[in-house]
Amino acid sequence: MVLIELDGCVALLFCLLVVQAQKTSGGFSRVIYGNDGRSDTFELNSIDAQLGESAAIIVYGSNIVSQNTDGSWSITETASAEEFWNFCEEERFSQQAVFANANSFCSGFLLSTNPPWLGTAAHCITSNELSSAVVIFGFELVSSSETRLTFDADEVYFIDRIVEQGISSGGVGDYGIVELDREVTGHTPYTSINSNLQVGESLTLIGHPVGLPKKTDTGGTVTLVDASIVGGTVDSYGGNSGSPVFDDNGRLAGILVGGAQDFVESDDDCDVSNVCPGGPTCTDQGEAIVPICALLEASSTIRNQLNLDCSGADSSNSPVSSVSSISSISPVSTFSSFSPVSPISSGSPASTFSTVSFDTSPFTVSFSSTGSPNSSDSATLMISSMAVFFAFLVFL
Repeated sequence: MVLIELDGCVALLFCLLVVQAQKTSGGFSRVIYGNDGRSDTFELNSIDAQLGESAAIIVYGSNIVSQNTDGSWSITETASAEEFWNFCEEERFSQQAVFANANSFCSGFLLSTNPPWLGTAAHCITSNELSSAVVIFGFELVSSSETRLTFDADEVYFIDRIVEQGISSGGVGDYGIVELDREVTGHTPYTSINSNLQVGESLTLIGHPVGLPKKTDTGGTVTLVDASIVGGTVDSYGGNSGSPVFDDNGRLAGILVGGAQDFVESDDDCDVSNVCPGGPTCTDQGEAIVPICALLEASSTIRNQLNLDCSGADSSNSPVSSVSSISSISPVSTFSSFSPVSPISSGSPASTFSTVSFDTSPFTVSFSSTGSPNSSDSATLMISSMAVFFAFLVFL
């Protein structure tokens, strides 16, 4: 056996075992169902483009944006998805920009302008990191070759406090509301809701998969419905956690919170989208969506403030047994604290989804277990790996 030093690992065998532990830790989320139905904003008709105007990206990190002399804000540093995430060159969106110095990503949607409330997933809210979060409306492509990187003052906000936070489960109860630092102007909150989705209805998902510019998928379908969880075949990745889900009439219906594995490694050691049916961890239920009324009915404060009607909610459409299988799906971007190692250069260790770990909190990338709520499997594998390694040394 030859011992070598490799990015902090002291032995080749140990490093390989650690990588295996990382591959199976936490939960990957989001996936493509059939044909990839996601579109950039400039490709949409006016109705669909307008529907997404009050959906936002939540970015955790340091020096994400800087303010200009005219009061506008600019993104400080970007990298392509190929550089940052190790997307294969031919993968869709591989050349699009992501925030190069971000630690984690999620999505959210405007529920009220005053108070300035943003809905999202519970696992997108990390209380001890709120001061590093930036909320941006309008991070999107305006043409095939131009991404918005500068934003008006009314498009950039910071998080003041947590109003409501459910359970970071990637399924049932995974909802939350944060209050922004000031009244929101220039954006209209979502106040038209569908509290009674039916199996077979069409779905539209709007959000920021893996921190990419805003994507809209109008090709989803409801696969199961219960008062506490909905299944739907919407195309999404981690980072779509907290994305609003709408019915085919543009009414807010739910919050995306969990799903199947996002990516698989190609023969070229880069990542391509997982495709269902047939890909790893694919299920018939699709992605996990928390019904909007689970959030709206979470507390009397929310009910009284937002005053949206959930009286039409009906949980009789699907058996609870089907729902329990979705509640165990890994969180969509088990968004714990994503720690991408700034822009990944060709000389850096490969930053592929198959070797990073995800946990429940803002969609984060890290090369080691973060110790978050869903990292027990990773810790167990790490301990096992160390035991095997030391046993191997003793044997030698």
